[in-house]
Amino acid sequence: MSKTARLVARISAWTAGATVVLVLATAGTLAWFLSRDTGLERVRAITVDQVNRALAGRGTVTAARISGSVFSGHLVFDSVALRERSGAPVIRIERLESLAGGSHSRESSCAIR
Repeated sequence: MSKTARLVARISAWTAGATVVLVLATAGTLAWFLSRDTGLERVRAITVDQVNRALAGRGTVTAARISGSVFSGHLVFDSVALRERSGAPVIRIERLESLAGGSHSRESSCAIR
């Protein structure tokens, strides 16, 4: 093998290794963030925003708190409220549990208490 070929192989190996380390570090950081309260709060904010967009101004949804795990698919939203555009309450749910199926499952469930 020539010097040039060995150099190219060495650079390729280092680049591949660095890419793997970067991907693992990013995945680990994301997993850590989503398991913290600030990560769950971000999930709550995104979920409420998406529901409110789907309502298209006909009303608003609020959720006071979220707990659970994004990775297990079990999320619990506390004090969920749906209000009309005028602000009048439509429904208030003390506890809304969402359990998504496994990564290859299309099954999910929702419990309202």
